[in-house]
Amino acid sequence: ACLDAGMDSFLGNPVRPDMLRAALAAYEQTHTSNSDPPLLDMQALDELRAYSMEQDMVPMLIGIFFEEAPVKVDQLRQAFSARDAEQVRQLAHSLKSSAATLGATRLSALFALLEQQARDNNLADLDRLPASFEDVLEQSMEALNKILM
Repeated sequence: ACLDAGMDSFLGNPVRPDMLRAALAAYEQTHTSNSDPPLLDMQALDELRAYSMEQDMVPMLIGIFFEEAPVKVDQLRQAFSARDAEQVRQLAHSLKSSAATLGATRLSALFALLEQQARDNNLADLDRLPASFEDVLEQSMEALNKILM
């Protein structure tokens, strides 16, 4: 019943110290990280500029991302509502790749997580992600916009 209600795990009674230590260790491994990826990887943007032979393509690619990302995020919201895991996976994959190309590493990592959960048909956990990726999307777009200035 606990797992069906959305809990990650639980300890049954009576709680033994060795079980508690094992549960806490498992929680720490899955719920903590050394740090979040950086919002933007400037080295990725520099490499993208280096590959642009005749002109700096970064502003053009950022512009395309600014046009397409909001449309895809709207489609993603619709796919969430429809509980369409395959559509969520496809959109998350596309957004992950676009974000990675522009060095938006934190955003790309969130979309990678979303893609994996949709691939695993883990729809219960999908409900928690939209707010976080929309916040990171906004932060990433603001950071990318500063590059254009």
